[in-house]
Amino acid sequence: MAIRSYSARNVVFLPRDSGSCRAFPAKPEEMVNGLGEDKTVMINLRQESKKPISLENLFEVVADDLQSMNDNLLSIVGAENPVLIFAAEQIFCAGGKKMRALVNYFPSRYDPVRHAEKYPTPPAVCYGNRERCIIEKENNFKEPEDRYSSFTPERQERFIGRWIDVLSDPPITHEIRSMWISYWSQTPRLISHWDRSWQAV
Repeated sequence: MAIRSYSARNVVFLPRDSGSCRAFPAKPEEMVNGLGEDKTVMINLRQESKKPISLENLFEVVADDLQSMNDNLLSIVGAENPVLIFAAEQIFCAGGKKMRALVNYFPSRYDPVRHAEKYPTPPAVCYGNRERCIIEKENNFKEPEDRYSSFTPERQERFIGRWIDVLSDPPITHEIRSMWISYWSQTPRLISHWDRSWQAV
């Protein structure tokens, strides 16, 4: 049953089947102008209207509902999320052209936004990847050799002198000294300078 109001007249429509419906005036007969003496009017719904339906007329019918939906959405998300309030204004100001997108957009995104943290909590544990570096036991002086060759001659002299002082220290055992010399001997450019400095001592 549907009730429609036309200024001072109210008409009650009772659907009978899919093809027609019966209308009864809800007010006295003298107030229903244009309906004649009969209180019931048969309306054939099967006749197709030749006048095209305008989209503007459709949105005029639901203008109040759209406005109330707009106000409700703005009150829900406006205070906490300025991005969503801007989106609501853009969608509703488009003249109804984006109503379908609005119906799909807001319900699907309101729940995550409501439960989202304003300031994300950083993780307690930081994870990272570090490449494995293979340390060769027999020769670990490939990179130091390149670095040593980049020194100035004066700095090379100081470097070798400090190593000689360390290896000549009494707490250094003969075994440790021999091990270091064997490692250093695998760097040909460095060992030549080492031999000259060691012989000078």
